[in-house]
Amino acid sequence: MRQWWLLPALICLFLLSPSRPQEPTLLQFGPPESKSLRWSIKMQRSLLKGGRRLSESSLTILDESVRRKDSLLLWETKVVQYLVNGQAVSVAGWSALSSETDRCGRPTKPIQLPSPIPEDLDEWIQDLFSAISLVLPDRPVRFGDRWTYTINVGLKPPQEPRSLKVSYELKKGEVTNKVSSMVISVRCEVPLRLIWRRADGNWTVTGGGAVTGHFWFDPALSILRKRKTQFSFGYTLEREYQAAGEWVQSSQFVNGSVEVEGQVTNL
Repeated sequence: MRQWWLLPALICLFLLSPSRPQEPTLLQFGPPESKSLRWSIKMQRSLLKGGRRLSESSLTILDESVRRKDSLLLWETKVVQYLVNGQAVSVAGWSALSSETDRCGRPTKPIQLPSPIPEDLDEWIQDLFSAISLVLPDRPVRFGDRWTYTINVGLKPPQEPRSLKVSYELKKGEVTNKVSSMVISVRCEVPLRLIWRRADGNWTVTGGGAVTGHFWFDPALSILRKRKTQFSFGYTLEREYQAAGEWVQSSQFVNGSVEVEGQVTNL
């Protein structure tokens, strides 16, 4: 016997499913001004360099608040606790960080990164990928829609990357602890080509990296509730320098990754 009685129930489940196609929705940031959001951010770093594997884990607790200025949002973040490999680090002298964005999360001022140098390259690469955050589209979207945002890095030819083209996709709806969120994926692939010609030698870096992950956006409160991203990179550093009157060449392969998982804990 065909169980036709199941049909209404299946239709009901489809209509109530948070992942079903929905009418186009305009997603914008607009956190309440009266309440700070407390973020708990876990970070796991791994670096293979010179045949040695280096690992570090950290936990950052920070408060995030926002003020509205016409159509713009003025953000302020203050670190209240910071642990590295389980050991507390004093944050007593740390200042709050301020930034300004539009309702889509696009910064009103260009992101400023210092010029890369060979001695601090790994930190520069991590700062580069840390510039990637959630930027919402300026048009209504439904599940499956995609959009991009470009970050100007400021490097000049032949250096790369000169920009980061970040791709987003509204994947699905998700309900966790009775809270509905829009799950948005992120991806960015970046070539690395850096050249230095200095009195103490020449350096050439070739390689690349990628960022992947997801953001959980709460459309009811107009806030980001959670993020889970990973970026990985690998490059070859070739060096040419003079020693005892002769030119010496060396090369080194470096591979690294950073996993970040953060969520709001006071809602």
